[in-house]
Amino acid sequence: MSRRIGIIGAGPRAVLLLERILASADSILGGEKLEVYLVDPYPVAGGRIWRKEQSPLLWMNSRAEDVTFFPDDSVQIEGPLFKGPTLWEWIRDEVPNLDVPEAIKFEASQAQSGTFPSRILQHEYLSWFFQKLLNNYSQTADLNFHQSRAVDLQTIDGTERIFLEDGTHFDVDVVLLAQGHLDTEPSLKEKEFLSLAAEHGLTYIPTAHTADLNFDEVLPGEDVLVQGFGLAFIDLLVLLTQGRGGRYEDVDGELKYISSGQEPHIIVGSSRGVPYRSKIGYSVGTPAPKIPRYLTVDAIKSKINTEVVTDFRTQVWPLIAKDLAYAHYSELFRANPERTNISWEEFESVYDQYDWYAPELRTLEAKALKNPLDVLDFEKLDRPLKGLKVDSLEELQATIRNHIAADYTRRHDSSFSSDAAVFSGLLQIFGGLGAIIQSGLLTPRTIIEDIEGTFFGFFSYVASGPPGPRLRQIQALSHAGVLTFLGSESEFNFSPEIKKFVAKSVNVDTQVVARALIEARIPDSKVEETIDSLIQNLLQRGEVSEDWAEDEEGLFSSGKLLVHPRSGRLAQADGTFAENRFAAGPWVKGGLASSGFARPRTNAFGFKYNDNLGREILRQLASKESSHTSIPNIVTT
Repeated sequence: MSRRIGIIGAGPRAVLLLERILASADSILGGEKLEVYLVDPYPVAGGRIWRKEQSPLLWMNSRAEDVTFFPDDSVQIEGPLFKGPTLWEWIRDEVPNLDVPEAIKFEASQAQSGTFPSRILQHEYLSWFFQKLLNNYSQTADLNFHQSRAVDLQTIDGTERIFLEDGTHFDVDVVLLAQGHLDTEPSLKEKEFLSLAAEHGLTYIPTAHTADLNFDEVLPGEDVLVQGFGLAFIDLLVLLTQGRGGRYEDVDGELKYISSGQEPHIIVGSSRGVPYRSKIGYSVGTPAPKIPRYLTVDAIKSKINTEVVTDFRTQVWPLIAKDLAYAHYSELFRANPERTNISWEEFESVYDQYDWYAPELRTLEAKALKNPLDVLDFEKLDRPLKGLKVDSLEELQATIRNHIAADYTRRHDSSFSSDAAVFSGLLQIFGGLGAIIQSGLLTPRTIIEDIEGTFFGFFSYVASGPPGPRLRQIQALSHAGVLTFLGSESEFNFSPEIKKFVAKSVNVDTQVVARALIEARIPDSKVEETIDSLIQNLLQRGEVSEDWAEDEEGLFSSGKLLVHPRSGRLAQADGTFAENRFAAGPWVKGGLASSGFARPRTNAFGFKYNDNLGREILRQLASKESSHTSIPNIVTT
């Protein structure tokens, strides 16, 4: 007799959750055998984003030493640990002895702890981790993999029946949805642009996962407008330049781009008008002190005279800012006392007394700091081009190049380790925000719009930007005339007069015209607009629900799939929660904070999230009568 679990999705999210399930299976199921069925149209472990079949030019956005799949001794979880090497340790110690493609061995031989590995190298680490998982828990569970797409899920006679695109189906006791990012229908604006492009012979590429896109319609040498300057843009830039035969040469310490002649002329604009801040280019460690120090439930209650927060910007953000600045300044005083005029004890005693935006703190900064570059100005950090007006597009190029160069230089200079402290502090702030959310002080709209929207956008811009070498490449492409910066608050439209796409920013009075427009952005998570057949079928029957809420301003939604906040069970349209169905991932409410790969030795929240959910699933399995006879694996991976 055995118990069966079906996991829809077989990428990193699913595999890391599976590890936590297997780790606690024996203790919760009393040694009873577990059968696990993984379903994914893409290869197991890598899934869609980390599959082997993609350009080797695309990199991870994390340094090799900053990624692990194994919960180490720092991780405080209820289930047992499953220890193993970090990505860097695996590259250094394991890859030379593995049967992997020569290209992977060569990349590994050139790597260092601070290298940003290719995604296909990360795929190999994922695959190795998955195989180690199978070997370690071979007596605990049988693993079966169906390389197909799940198109429906129905409860039949108390069991969950999973229907696959290939026409087959099978029954399990419990189902976990872990598909990763879902594709959605184009937005109304995108549909309009698609229609106009078809009517007038233009090229328009809506939001999508960049590595999946076909850029054949983008012609060599032609102007192409690109909306978005984040990580999706970086992938696009690589594929349209190096991916078309261009290359870089280091000439006397300066990076030069050698064109192949097949590249288009890329014109990029966004709300900020600059790329995300560079990743830190030195070993970060954990320089930040323990925070939150100021972001507490009591502190927020002292700022409001209502039951809930009514203005995140004035009632919560200043506490976050003060915590992050505390991390910044404590590291500055510790690492660079020669750049200060007073002792840390004197600074801290005054700092503790005032709100972040109090003029007394600006006076304190002016008194304490010798270098204006050491003053932390969040508004300037977030919107570096705000208020800028130049006379020409050429002048704007020089301004943005200077900004990028300064950001790269600072992020690769350990004398500015206070930046690393802010990075570490941002990671810790998520824990503080979790406690605030659980307290009930934040309304659903505040959580959706201010935390998952504005704050997470700020976090991504400051702490989750591109590898430093990518900024050097952006500089080189700009100097080579392949890349042009449009500026901030950029607007992209269709001109009915000239029947082409047009764009401009607030920084310069120049309108740019092009035949092609690309949206360099990841699609928003919108459950009710997904094209995923499984979710569509469940929605139509009321068996899942989007995260809708209502306040005095009306109805609004996060676009996420609603689950029980503690158990992870799927919410149904009638307000009840499914007994045997669970979900996790970036498109699930509450899943955002656990997204991304864990950093070693940081008690990463993702492990705790996965451990709690995995044990909840096992407890549900344990509560059911065992009704299945164990069968041999259909496909052993």
